[in-house]
Amino acid sequence: MKAILYDLAGRDGLHFSAFCWRARMALAHKHITPEIVPVHFFEIKSLPSPSGEPWKTVPVFEDDDGMVGDSWNIALHLEQRYPDRPSLFGGEGGVAVSLFFKYWVETGLAPLLAAGFMCDVLECLDERDKQYFRTTREKRFGKTLEELQPGADAGIEAARKALTPVRKVLEDNDFLGGKTPLFADYTLFGLLQWMRIVSTKEVIPADDPLHGWMQRCLDLHSGMARSHASRQERDR
Repeated sequence: MKAILYDLAGRDGLHFSAFCWRARMALAHKHITPEIVPVHFFEIKSLPSPSGEPWKTVPVFEDDDGMVGDSWNIALHLEQRYPDRPSLFGGEGGVAVSLFFKYWVETGLAPLLAAGFMCDVLECLDERDKQYFRTTREKRFGKTLEELQPGADAGIEAARKALTPVRKVLEDNDFLGGKTPLFADYTLFGLLQWMRIVSTKEVIPADDPLHGWMQRCLDLHSGMARSHASRQERDR
């Protein structure tokens, strides 16, 4: 069975993309171990494309059925293609709820963290990607990356407050999916794994009730995510 995941790569083999981590965890959930093909920002447009239109982002997953882009579309594809394997959504209703949660993470939570950590991401990039990343992100935010950096701590504090509903759910559950994780868990985990890999700052400190959930996610699938060193571990 063909299984290839085109995954955003930084310098020294770093893989930090929140969206690619969603896809990695979803594949592992379905007991699929793909070949990981590292792709730098400057290489994305050169990926093979069945439609002839260049890809704009990764992850991109390729199996015997073709190529699928976007972590959400990959999860839906896996759920349909491999229905006999553990479900990512727990049924049709779970798809709709997971879609809501995905948009909450992307529009309500991630923006609180993203801007202040662009300099951290820049340090994780291959030299060939740095100018592209700086140009596109400074255009997006309307400031230099260095001007955005002082907002990092305020962003973390706001994110911790925004996570209160998640914290409430996890008071009585191991995962957002209950006793076992679902794609909603991987959606949030992807963002926090991004933070873990690019920055020494912690969104979830050891005394936060969410800390246990994060550790359980890192241990999933034989510790696949934990095997990627955090920024703190790399800087020791």
